Amino acid sequence: MAKKDPWGGKALGMALSMATNMAAAVAVGYFFGVFLDKTFGTKPWLTLLMFLLGVATGLKMMYETAFPRGSDESKPGKDNAKKDTDSK
Repeated sequence: MAKKDPWGGKALGMALSMATNMAAAVAVGYFFGVFLDKTFGTKPWLTLLMFLLGVATGLKMMYETAFPRGSDESKPGKDNAKKDTDSK
């Protein structure tokens, strides 16, 4: 009999993936903002703007990972259409 994973491997993997995606989005936004501020001399406005966009992007990616959209087959009415084409 196989041992049950006490940490829930799939859940732990999803949590690590979400944390990594969030950190990467925030870091990319911040450093791109710093680069743009140095280029255009708009310190600190573009850094702040890009940081906030990075946070928003990270949150969006976390939401999409936590609540994935269902496939077309799970929508009502799709099962009947598929069965009709399979029986022909």
